[in-house]
Amino acid sequence: MSKPSFRVYFIFYFDGRKTGMLLRTWDAFFDRPLPSAYGTSEEEVFCQLELTLREMEVTGEDHIHRYLWQETFHSQAVTVEIHPLSLVNKPRVIGKKKILLWLTYIYRKLASGAYRVMIPRMGGWFILEDLSLAPEVLRQAVMQLLGENPRWIYDFRSEGEEYVREWEPRFLMRLAEALPPQGGTPEVSVLASVAEDLMEKVARHKLAPPSVTMMTCAPSCL
Repeated sequence: MSKPSFRVYFIFYFDGRKTGMLLRTWDAFFDRPLPSAYGTSEEEVFCQLELTLREMEVTGEDHIHRYLWQETFHSQAVTVEIHPLSLVNKPRVIGKKKILLWLTYIYRKLASGAYRVMIPRMGGWFILEDLSLAPEVLRQAVMQLLGENPRWIYDFRSEGEEYVREWEPRFLMRLAEALPPQGGTPEVSVLASVAEDLMEKVARHKLAPPSVTMMTCAPSCL
């Protein structure tokens, strides 16, 4: 397994600019949005993200180690058909209007054979027994977020290419020296281990599957 490094999810826009979001290995309840940056090139985005990470290190507001990965992610784009909620005599119902969305998700395979799927633009993840389930699960998740106001559909529209880039800035070498031999702080390592175990148990139907909780994460311009 490779040494720990960061994973940055890039979204390209039609004007040539791009947003980069730092992926984290685990999320807490009511967690802050993913650290992000906006620039004209990957190098500019990396530079801004490095400033954000250095600020984390100084203020202690977040743990840099939970943004370190050893796994490789793959990206996949799918088209999903959405029926936003509507109001008929006040009760909320699934509307007749259909909207097609082109969504990109990233995934990695777990030791159990299941897949951990992440949607960085929405700020959530879930476990699938097979990737063929991704379109339907994404459709249900987006419908829950849209509510009765379809204009929020533009938060999820496809702008351009989306992919994950491995990133190993120079200052990471100094951070690596402070890491335990197995990587990560003891607290984070234990939590990540427990989370992975629970995810695999859910995939093997040993636990009741949790409900999918998603949060909209708008890119911030640093």
